[in-house]
Amino acid sequence: MSTFRELLADAKAEITEVDTTAAAARIAAGAGVLDVREPDE
Repeated sequence: MSTFRELLADAKAEITEVDTTAAAARIAAGAGVLDVREPDE
């Protein structure tokens, strides 16, 4: 069984971070997004 840190590393390896301009373009094209910023960001 994987540890929490292993699962987190696997998930992060699949995530593509984008800037706000790219995010807006992807949203306009119909992409779904998940905002995972910390509350202070």
